[in-house]
Amino acid sequence: MKDNNIFDLLKFRAGYGLTGNQNIPNYIYTEILDAKGQYNFGSHEGGESSTAGTIYPYRLSNPDIKWESVEQYNAGFDMGFLNNRISLTVDLYLKNTKDMLTRVPVPQTTGVSLIETDNPYINVGKVRNQGIEISLNTINVQTKDFHWNTGFNIAFNKNKMVKIGDWGDIYEYLWLIREGQPINVFYGYKVDHIYQNLDDVFTEPAMAARAPDRASHDPYLNTSPGDIAFKKFTDGDVVGEEDRVIMGNPNPKSTAGLTSNFSYKSLDISFTLQGVYGNKIFNEIRREHENMSTTVNQLASTLNRWTGEGTSYDMPRAIYADPNDNNRVSDRYVEDGSFIKLRNLNIGYRLPQKWTSAMRLGGVRLYSNIDNLFTITNYSGLDPEVGVNGRDYVIYPPARTFMFGINVNF
Repeated sequence: MKDNNIFDLLKFRAGYGLTGNQNIPNYIYTEILDAKGQYNFGSHEGGESSTAGTIYPYRLSNPDIKWESVEQYNAGFDMGFLNNRISLTVDLYLKNTKDMLTRVPVPQTTGVSLIETDNPYINVGKVRNQGIEISLNTINVQTKDFHWNTGFNIAFNKNKMVKIGDWGDIYEYLWLIREGQPINVFYGYKVDHIYQNLDDVFTEPAMAARAPDRASHDPYLNTSPGDIAFKKFTDGDVVGEEDRVIMGNPNPKSTAGLTSNFSYKSLDISFTLQGVYGNKIFNEIRREHENMSTTVNQLASTLNRWTGEGTSYDMPRAIYADPNDNNRVSDRYVEDGSFIKLRNLNIGYRLPQKWTSAMRLGGVRLYSNIDNLFTITNYSGLDPEVGVNGRDYVIYPPARTFMFGINVNF
């Protein structure tokens, strides 16, 4: 193709790979024994029960656990045009993760620890990730005094639990792993509306804490005006656990980045933008500080709570102990996690050569650098970058940093 007048570069690529992953704690296949157990022998006539120390299994073992395997196919191409002033890279991939390592909760009757981090690991099912990654680099302007180039990348990924085996749904607090769905989707109740009066409370479907009739209704013990009516998705008259549904996906539909560099004579400017689109965040901070059911500090948003008919249609009443369980895991706390960030801005100026030559210096550049200058998002929390599981709980936001400096070459 040496005589073609279109491409400066044209390359096609394809690949296949199989790798293993054992990124779990060591010795997870064995039990952990705790020597601090206590066993109470029953009381007998004329005496009290006696206590004896015992050793018991604190964490269940799994002798069948093994590495998960990651199988990946990819294909792509690289192109260059106009003396490589425009270069394009496209990659498509399909990644299958088999025998995925994950924790599963165990029933209390096992007698072992119920702490989430002590749940045993198992190999379960198959997860598929497929998508496309695109990178475009351009030299937009190139003259004696002015230079401008940009780099743009965007990636789309689709995640799916293809097979889960005999375990069925795996649910842990907020996250659900279900065959046919993205991994770790949010699972809980859907908010319908705020009850405004007793007539509304005693319409169907009923909340579990609703009084049997109006005469026995107690606002401190029963579902009342100002409480949340959650949606009913199954048969029956009472909203229950069977009415929980998928509330959102913490996995973004796409991620993108843009870098641009400008220079005009002695002045240069560069910046980096980062964007994420299509993911959801569960705001645990709001769940803890908008519950209005305990005597702890609350967010200022609770000033807009329900205090009487028509006063609020989205913030429930303040009631100690929360008899209606308004604070349950629900889409009340699920928010849009999309954002655009100006990750970095750098501005520099090189002193004229006649000045630096007079000082017998090779060059002097004054610069300022700003990190995390601004974030554009609809998310109400401190920062939308909360991690892959999508739960915002005590996530410390990145600092906005201003730096000023001088580079001197001798």
